[in-house]
Amino acid sequence: MKMVKNLLKIVAVIIGVMVMNSCDNGPDYGKMRPSRMDIAGAKAVGIIDGDDNSRGYAISSGLYKIDANGNISAVAVYFTEDEDGNQTNHEAEVRMRHADIANAGDDFLFFDDCGFEDKNGEYIYELPSKILVRKSDGKMWNLDRNVTGVDFSASRGGWQLFYQDNNGTLYYGDCWERDNHHYIIDNIYKFNFKTEPATIEQVTADIEILAPYAVDSKGIICGPVNRDIPSYYRNAVFAWQNSGFQKVEWNFDDFPFIRDYSDIVEGLKYDKSPDISCCIVNFRGQFYSICGAGNGGIVSPSYPFIELAICNKISIGATPGSAAIDASETINIKNEIRTDYGYWINSAMATPQYILTSGKTISSLGYYVYWVTVLNPETKEWKWVAETPEMIDFNKSINYDNRYWVITELEGQLGAFWFHPGSLETGFVKFSEEIPSYMDQYRYEFVDGKVIYSGVNPADSHRVKIAFDLMTGNAITNDNAPEYKFSTLISLN
Repeated sequence: MKMVKNLLKIVAVIIGVMVMNSCDNGPDYGKMRPSRMDIAGAKAVGIIDGDDNSRGYAISSGLYKIDANGNISAVAVYFTEDEDGNQTNHEAEVRMRHADIANAGDDFLFFDDCGFEDKNGEYIYELPSKILVRKSDGKMWNLDRNVTGVDFSASRGGWQLFYQDNNGTLYYGDCWERDNHHYIIDNIYKFNFKTEPATIEQVTADIEILAPYAVDSKGIICGPVNRDIPSYYRNAVFAWQNSGFQKVEWNFDDFPFIRDYSDIVEGLKYDKSPDISCCIVNFRGQFYSICGAGNGGIVSPSYPFIELAICNKISIGATPGSAAIDASETINIKNEIRTDYGYWINSAMATPQYILTSGKTISSLGYYVYWVTVLNPETKEWKWVAETPEMIDFNKSINYDNRYWVITELEGQLGAFWFHPGSLETGFVKFSEEIPSYMDQYRYEFVDGKVIYSGVNPADSHRVKIAFDLMTGNAITNDNAPEYKFSTLISLN
């Protein structure tokens, strides 16, 4: 009997050891869900390639944050197996090794191609590769396992696919490439973060608009169709969520445009059928059409009282088919610059104060003159601001130091054109050095007043970085600067 008891004790010990060993196998990654990232106090987040423990960072992670003082610290990424998401005890088990990071609207970050490792350096295949992160608290959502089946991406051809409207609602446009740099959006999806888990709802179907698109305060979606130049268009689609859509093609006669002055000015001719350029802009939740005459609008000596371009509110009702130009209030810009032809508008961007437009006129000698204007639809003021040597595309501007900055090349010099919305002043900051040919001047990162270029030198396969101070244009040559440590760096401001 005693022998039996001892045998039972031995069996119990063996079973206990087996249970303990099974508990040491770590978490079940297949059941783990994203919970949050510790990005409190961060001015920017980014990825540092490779392990470099000599820097003294907290853990061997690929994801780091920079605070207002330039301090770098590792970002803990929390996952959970708990149904309510309250238990997040796996931050020491999981480290993010690499990811592509981009802004998704103003309030979110999108992490694509995420790679995770456990504490032993083993790759974890069960965790999501696409994650959405809210900047305010670091809360995360898995975009791999979503009911839509959409393969999310931050952008296509440089055009952003996430859009956040004036009410803070986040949207996503699912698209495919028609041809070079033309991307067709078939379906729009809307996020709802008021439920747990968050939901993603398809709100349009087969609308076939081109990126980019916009959403007004009523939730009406608008995007261009059948256009060759991405910055302006005459054909558009308006889509009502969970309803239908309306395709419009506006012609010259649809607008209360330049009147015929031949009755009061001898010899002044007016062509009633020029091409028009038309931008649709979402200003403070309201769509406006901004249209200018193309080549051939005015074909005789210029006069300052002639209108060169107009702005009208777009009236939109509750049902498809109700979108129309509101001709009751027309804002126009006069020919104070004395051009012999119209004002062809190439781009327009809404800011909190104005709509900035950029376009060109044609001189009597046949060469282009480029102009920047500011338009306030509420005060009905439209002013010529500055003549520029090249076209300025404000749709790709940076908002910094109370100014809007556009990284561009003017007269062969790479730098930053700026516009101050208060004083209406403009200027150009030339960068102190040329960037190598293997870097794209329009592909850069902007963090805390610095424009950062990177590229791989084909001569030795080494990654090279060049950073410029936006305010002075001077190159930052200190290799110990935090920005040089990152392969990807995104500002949270």
